[in-house]
Amino acid sequence: MAPVLNDADVRDRIRRYVEATFLCMHPNLKLRDEDWLMKKGIVDSMGAIQLVKFLEAEFGVEVCGDNITEENLGSVAVITRFIIRQRTLPSDRTA
Repeated sequence: MAPVLNDADVRDRIRRYVEATFLCMHPNLKLRDEDWLMKKGIVDSMGAIQLVKFLEAEFGVEVCGDNITEENLGSVAVITRFIIRQRTLPSDRTA
């Protein structure tokens, strides 16, 4: 079972990753949790792939193709809710 993380822990880890990885190209931008990453030009399609790989590695979730949407990955706040949901879903793995 995955360790329990609260919303603030998840949000802070996502925010730190986004700032370190993508904001170097936008030094004057003050990122808010609700800012839409693609619409503001912070993350492009290649960046989305990087972000998905980070989320999978960092939080032990699987982000399949159907989940790669702005509704799930559009902002730090949205990603936080998505990760919390994914981590609370029962595992479908069979041994």
